[in-house]
Amino acid sequence: MVPCTTNQRGWLSEVDVAGFGVAQAHLPTTISVDRVIETTDTNVGSVALQQIRELIADLLGL
Repeated sequence: MVPCTTNQRGWLSEVDVAGFGVAQAHLPTTISVDRVIETTDTNVGSVALQQIRELIADLLGL
């Protein structure tokens, strides 16, 4: 999981996500599925998801 914010800083590790602001790929974390309180019919989209995955892999040196 990566947090999303509307406070865009212009960092290279941020990914624009329509309707959410920016995803902060430099702050990946894990959460328990028990913490998910509600699901929606929206998602970040395949392009943004791929960008987030690539940034995380680069940051981790994978």
